[in-house]
Amino acid sequence: MILDVRFSAERIGCERAHSHDYSVLATVEGGTIEMSIADQRVTLEKGMLCLIPSGVTHRVLSTSDDFSGVHTLSLACTIMLSSGSRATTGILASDRGWQHQFVKAMRDFDDADERKHTMLVRSILLFLKKRDVYFSSGCEAKSWASFHWVPTKIKEMIESGADMGSCFQYIEEHMPFSKEHCNRLFKRCYGTTIQGYGLDVRTEKARQLLKRGLLVAESASEAGFYDQSQLTKAFKSIFQLTPAEYRKQRCKNLDQSNTRNL
Repeated sequence: MILDVRFSAERIGCERAHSHDYSVLATVEGGTIEMSIADQRVTLEKGMLCLIPSGVTHRVLSTSDDFSGVHTLSLACTIMLSSGSRATTGILASDRGWQHQFVKAMRDFDDADERKHTMLVRSILLFLKKRDVYFSSGCEAKSWASFHWVPTKIKEMIESGADMGSCFQYIEEHMPFSKEHCNRLFKRCYGTTIQGYGLDVRTEKARQLLKRGLLVAESASEAGFYDQSQLTKAFKSIFQLTPAEYRKQRCKNLDQSNTRNL
């Protein structure tokens, strides 16, 4: 249900009118943000909690000189509001005590391990319920069904030969989530981290190169490893053999096969 928790001190971003297929809750660390939400001008300042429902067009108009960052919480849920909610103007709450609780819950969520996430999700939902914000059922199913493309795209990039630097640059520039949350989505889908999968793919490529008869140093370079020692460490952790041992074993097996065929 919670897709991403993020803090950004960047002044540039979201200037073009756009919408998301997930909802966003935002609060500033300091200063103000002038926004247009559903063609309504909204001033978001410290102590205010702003809601941008899924499908609603919005954009940033300007930030104040003392702007020091914004906290955002992305939710894959349909949001339902009480009849008296002020969210029609984008502002759910205007109270620094509430904001402090909200930011603390988000920071705790971002720092927690997987076992603590369920408890923190409940605390965030309870906090929002007290502000007359309710969610439709089936949020978790929507969360995964809607955003399965994120790990799939990353997996395709890795398998196409992209290095980790290029992957994380793409995530930063094009993905709607932080690299930490993309990593969580990826692990949920494939059982390993982005870095772990990249290492597995490069190691398997090196194994195929060794099978073709390339030297260990050549295989390491072509598979994208920094050096031969990095390949050796990764290779042994996966195949329980060093690349040199694997290559020697492979050559021995080929020799025995050729002898039998004589």
